[in-house]
Amino acid sequence: ILVLVRNPKDTAVSYYHFHNNLPALPSFASWDEYFADFMNGQVAWGSYFDHLVEWNKYIDSERIMTISYEELKE
Repeated sequence: ILVLVRNPKDTAVSYYHFHNNLPALPSFASWDEYFADFMNGQVAWGSYFDHLVEWNKYIDSERIMTISYEELKE
């Protein structure tokens, strides 16, 4: 299983633009409104931090490979 992680700051910015440019998702009036929801996991796919915590439980598994978005771009 490949687990892709990304710098949370970059994730937040990317997700903000994704949210505001996809009509099926609610848009946010401001960055501050969005950021508060992002930090509280109140965005379409839940908390990014909870996602990382869940996968971290399996970090030592031989069947799990973690790679960062930044590494993929190199």
